[in-house]
Amino acid sequence: MDLTEMELKANFRNLQNLKGFLKIRNSSLTNLEFFESLETSECGDDGFVIANNPELIGIKFLKFFRTDEKCIWHITNNSKLDISKCRDLPVSSDFESFGNLRDCECYNLRISPESLPYYTNCETISGGYQGVLEIRNLSDSMDLSKFSSLKEVLGRIEVSGTQLTNLSFMGNLENLIVDINQNYGHLSIHNNPNLKVLGWNSLKKLTPIAQRFDLIITNNHPEFCLSTQEAQMFAEISAMFFNEDKILLCPELSRTDGVKVCKIENLEEDCHHVVGDVIIDQNNEMDVRKFKNVTHIYGNLVVRDTKELVDLSFLSNLQNVIRLTKDDDQIIRIISNKKLAIVEFPNMKVPPFPYLRDVSFLEIRDNSQEIFKIQRDCLLIQAKTKTPIKYNGMGCSKLPGKKRNSNGAIYDYYDEDSSNVHFGFTFILLPVVIFHM
Repeated sequence: MDLTEMELKANFRNLQNLKGFLKIRNSSLTNLEFFESLETSECGDDGFVIANNPELIGIKFLKFFRTDEKCIWHITNNSKLDISKCRDLPVSSDFESFGNLRDCECYNLRISPESLPYYTNCETISGGYQGVLEIRNLSDSMDLSKFSSLKEVLGRIEVSGTQLTNLSFMGNLENLIVDINQNYGHLSIHNNPNLKVLGWNSLKKLTPIAQRFDLIITNNHPEFCLSTQEAQMFAEISAMFFNEDKILLCPELSRTDGVKVCKIENLEEDCHHVVGDVIIDQNNEMDVRKFKNVTHIYGNLVVRDTKELVDLSFLSNLQNVIRLTKDDDQIIRIISNKKLAIVEFPNMKVPPFPYLRDVSFLEIRDNSQEIFKIQRDCLLIQAKTKTPIKYNGMGCSKLPGKKRNSNGAIYDYYDEDSSNVHFGFTFILLPVVIFHM
């Protein structure tokens, strides 16, 4: 459209809603005041664009302008435009800005080979519903040293379509805090064919503000792995996790926090983290004292076919059980023990990782002793571990409870209307973690 600014103002000054796409690029316009009444427009496939306008200095109308929340705004390469007050733009906007006179630094960053030269040394990055930090099409040969200053991201991170082998250039990242409104994967790492590790052992705090944390890892290198520190971090937020294929645990067991990690075949009494399936049976039940300091198990926990074991006190310090490989069996199984009468995990405050809602449970069956005599005993362990229990094929709700009748007498009752296994966990707020390979 080849019109003067005066003609544009005459034609568009009363326009409020544009039933079409808006792109302003390669023009000699100095301002966009002719859109002063514009409130909304539709979004094209490549978003809302203001790009390559060398004389443009004014875009005040954007303070009142809206697109749908999935629309990406591209405000780039306008050499006289100051976009530094980007936080005044509508909260629904997701945008990138680079190559302007002043850009929106450390806010809604989309890092690509084109925008990378304009990236500043951010310690904290924040943003809107969809934005915050997206990294695309980068490789190890590029200078990523400026990211070494990054310590906190207040929102989602997405890394996709790169040739990177690791993400250790963000190796000083300590905090990732996400809002439930930031959808589409709070941490999404996909389609990076060379990516083998994260390199984020520096991560200290992973905080979903609301009840979800979606972690998507898919189509990276077949040998992609998580360190014990990274896996522990995801497990501590009670992550719900869908694993369609194997996710490896990195072979390097040393940790930056100094916690001792042992493989199960070389377990020592001062180990806090154990890698491998822990299987207690009649062949090793007299040697369980070596587990007394264990807080985390990376594998299955199975107690089965013991003859003399009466309780699980040797696991009193256990906080979580983490299994990254896909398996149809439950992560924790207590099966066919002769004298075992007490099952408690006093320090386990979160479900085993991964937790699959409506699928995961703590399995206790075919033991000779009656471990749960009444419903309350079962519910207590269920509440403490935040994990549904399936006891001899039934949920806690199917066990006898205690009630007092009108005469004051106590009697057993069964809640026949409750769910078989998942008896009412609507009060538990669990993040979601999704892994695919």
